[in-house]
Amino acid sequence: PPATSALQASRALVEAGQTSKVSDLESVAQLIKVWFRELPESVFGADRETGIVAPIVDGDFTTGAGCYEAMQGLPEPRRSTVRWLLELIGDVCRYESENRMTAQSMIIVFAPNLIVPRADLDPLSALQVNQHVVRFMELL
Repeated sequence: PPATSALQASRALVEAGQTSKVSDLESVAQLIKVWFRELPESVFGADRETGIVAPIVDGDFTTGAGCYEAMQGLPEPRRSTVRWLLELIGDVCRYESENRMTAQSMIIVFAPNLIVPRADLDPLSALQVNQHVVRFMELL
């Protein structure tokens, strides 16, 4: 990961609307992960108003079609955010021969940022939730 000062400098540029001045790709990757972590609600987390957990976390998906259907059930803007992330993963993977980032490695990197496990979960259960998100995204 980039040094804290480089990340802070890149974040300041982005927040000032000067994204074209950010040249450190590692900072860009870190800032995207930070953006997901700082969302008011995690992409696959429980709905703040209803407390209902997205089926992505509790579902047992075995096909891409089932994952797609579950994703369609996400409220906006969560659904659009997942679509954007899938497009980003596709864009990065087009250059796999240069950056060594496969779709699976991208998903593994981003999955922990897509859901904040409940505070009452033990570490093993939190890891299982993360693995569930990875599997869901792989199938999607």
